[in-house]
Amino acid sequence: MIPIFWTLPTLMQQRGCYHTSDLHRRLSDAGLELSRQAIFRLVKEPPERLALDTLGALCEALQCTPGDLLRTQTPCASTRGTMPPPHFTLG
Repeated sequence: MIPIFWTLPTLMQQRGCYHTSDLHRRLSDAGLELSRQAIFRLVKEPPERLALDTLGALCEALQCTPGDLLRTQTPCASTRGTMPPPHFTLG
C-alpha cells in the first residue's frame, strides 16, 4: 500500500493561516460550515475519511489542489524494475 500523507498543517502555514480560527473563517467564506472541533481534528490528525465537499472547500480556502493536501510516497526509482519479468511459455 502506498502511504498517503496529510499536509494540511504545512500548507496552512505556507498560506499564512496559522490558527484553526483562520482556517474556520476561510472555510466559511468558501461556503463550508464546520465546527471548530472538526477543524481542529482536521489540522491535528489525518482524516480517515474526507467528504468531497470538505476537500473542495479546503482547496478553495487555501488556493490549492487535492494533490497539495494529499501527498504520496512512491517506491524509489532504484528499486523499480529489479524483478525479472514473468516467464510465459506458449504451448
